[in-house]
Amino acid sequence: MKQLSKYQVTVLGASVDDVAANRRFAEMHGYPFPLLCDSDRRLAKALGVVSMAGYAKRWTYVVDPRGTIRAIVKDVEPETHGRDLLKLLQSLKVPRKHA
Repeated sequence: MKQLSKYQVTVLGASVDDVAANRRFAEMHGYPFPLLCDSDRRLAKALGVVSMAGYAKRWTYVVDPRGTIRAIVKDVEPETHGRDLLKLLQSLKVPRKHA
């Protein structure tokens, strides 16, 4: 997150779990970004990320300020995703924040 915060990005997470479960999960992992609740799965269904088992697949969307999806990462590896996302932001030429 320290490296991601250097870019002009907003990080959000979304989960099909309820508010209490999301709060516990976010606190347990120390997430410094909002974790949105989609317990009725409307967003997950609209994005096509609901698995056959009913949970949301771990996909990452990079959306520009105009609302255009610039990239979708469907093979998220939690252990390397931060580094992978930094490389993607660099390849997409996402601007850095001004110092």
